[in-house]
Amino acid sequence: MSTTFPAKYAGICGTCSSPINPGEEITRTLKDDYTHVECPEPELDALKGRPACPSCWMVGPCDCD
Repeated sequence: MSTTFPAKYAGICGTCSSPINPGEEITRTLKDDYTHVECPEPELDALKGRPACPSCWMVGPCDCD
């Protein structure tokens, strides 16, 4: 069984391509990438095509502005 740990940095999940946010439980894969322990549900249709913030990867309003 893989070890899980909280993400220290933001990144992209190697399984679902969704953002990984600091504090989310992740695991390291054999391909040396990181993945959610449980990948989130797919994005709502209303958010598809909207750009993500390059700092935090949040789609829509964020605190980085």
